[in-house]
Amino acid sequence: PDAGNDAREAYTMAAALAFGMVMLGRGSVPPGPADTILVDELGVLAQSPGTAPAASVALGLMYLRTNSTEIADALAVPDTVLSLNRIQPSLLLLRTLSRGLILWDAVAPTHEWLRAQIPQAILEAVDSEEQADDALELAYYNIVPAACFVVGLKYAGTAREEPYGLLVHYYDVFRRLAYTNGTLPSPPLPSPPSSSSSR
Repeated sequence: PDAGNDAREAYTMAAALAFGMVMLGRGSVPPGPADTILVDELGVLAQSPGTAPAASVALGLMYLRTNSTEIADALAVPDTVLSLNRIQPSLLLLRTLSRGLILWDAVAPTHEWLRAQIPQAILEAVDSEEQADDALELAYYNIVPAACFVVGLKYAGTAREEPYGLLVHYYDVFRRLAYTNGTLPSPPLPSPPSSSSSR
């Protein structure tokens, strides 16, 4: 109880990683009686400010490669400015990453799959030529790297051209953004190559 916020967050995440590694990929689909208690508890914690990041990671590891839409939906990314202002942008990164771990078979090294991970309201805001709200931009810049990380994890060691091209494209985009000194281009991201050129 006397630990500072930083220490509590570290302890919570360490506990989540330990739990996730013990339960790695053991979540049943649909959740059985034994899982239901754990899933219900983690579902509550995933909505609580202090434990949401850790609970999201724990669920992602527990349901790794199970393709459980029910569990993945519990980690949905909010898409309104009001709801996004209530959570840390880094939580969006962890939720997107955990959803990708769960829905493993659906992960594809394409711009279409990556953009499908972004809620439509956020996508429309950053694709617009007008300046997007800060909350929507921060959400975008946390969701996209998380989706790229999932692609990298799934295709690590395959030497496939498609994921390489996708990841290099977004690496270049974010590298350029890092050197704009806070002045984002409008629209903030260039249009991705067509599907035919990404193959």
